[in-house]
Amino acid sequence: MFVRRFPSAPFRGYFTGGWNLMPVGYTCLLGCTTQLLSPATYRARIADLDQRLMRGPWQGGCIHLCGHHTQHCAAWAAMPELKALQLNDAACDDLEAYYRGLRADQFFIVMPSNKMPVEECLRITHGRRLVLATLAREIIRCG
Repeated sequence: MFVRRFPSAPFRGYFTGGWNLMPVGYTCLLGCTTQLLSPATYRARIADLDQRLMRGPWQGGCIHLCGHHTQHCAAWAAMPELKALQLNDAACDDLEAYYRGLRADQFFIVMPSNKMPVEECLRITHGRRLVLATLAREIIRCG
């Protein structure tokens, strides 16, 4: 919907239960299953691959999360290629841990929930490093 309405905007959509936008030239990795890995296993077997995928032809990227992944904050803080985390569902509940655990130049795309409403997102982040996302049906309902 956004891309159709604003075809010259410097963003492209990707789908993770709702449409989200990334600037052209950046990618998004789906990292949901990393919640199943220990920090040591992620560092030894996955982190380098994620970094290489975000380099490729890209200027960096985002990792989408929808579970509990805070055990990887140290690894993600050490990735210059990682520009953002996109937090859905249970990952959204851990916004405060991600906000404290990642670099000051990394931001968060958050889909607010009952457990993590907009007001709590704003309290935690002071409105900085935060992009609020919503499902298309919520946008349509708002007009």
